[in-house]
Amino acid sequence: MNATAAAMKAKSGSFGLRDQLDLARSALVHAETIPFCCSEVEFFLATVNGSPAAAANRLLAFAQALVPQKLQEQPEFDWQKRADLQ
Repeated sequence: MNATAAAMKAKSGSFGLRDQLDLARSALVHAETIPFCCSEVEFFLATVNGSPAAAANRLLAFAQALVPQKLQEQPEFDWQKRADLQ
């Protein structure tokens, strides 16, 4: 969740120092349970100032890869099946 929020803030240009610290703390908390978590966050923090969109896209891809495929494919609510909302 923190990675997604950080990436979206970076894309919108509102990713500040407090957000950087929160993301780094979150990475340390999850370091043992999520492989490559710290290295991905480190790369994001190193590149976000120079290329925020590219850094955000890579962090989002990493976060999305952690979500099981089964959860990504099945709509949870009926309104998510509606073609006019896609």
